[in-house]
Amino acid sequence: MREQRRFSIRFDLANPQHTSAWELLSRQREGQKNDYVIAAIAGSADLRQVVREEIRAALREVGPVPVPVPAPADAREDDAPQAIPSDILDFLQSL
Repeated sequence: MREQRRFSIRFDLANPQHTSAWELLSRQREGQKNDYVIAAIAGSADLRQVVREEIRAALREVGPVPVPVPAPADAREDDAPQAIPSDILDFLQSL
């Protein structure tokens, strides 16, 4: 004997997404609705996996993208780097 599971669903026709889903399901012939719902769920999961794989491939193809760090508004290009005060260096070394 086949193992089967039962699932029940209700549509809130005040919700446009539910209404759309109900209309799509209503167009299916009797006896085919179950297969339609299963194909839609499985297809959605497959599509998500394909999209993930395509995004990963595109990111690998592009490679790492450097993220620019904006300079402070008051910084000037001719400003020389300043030495870190010794008390701050001492604190950092104590960590």
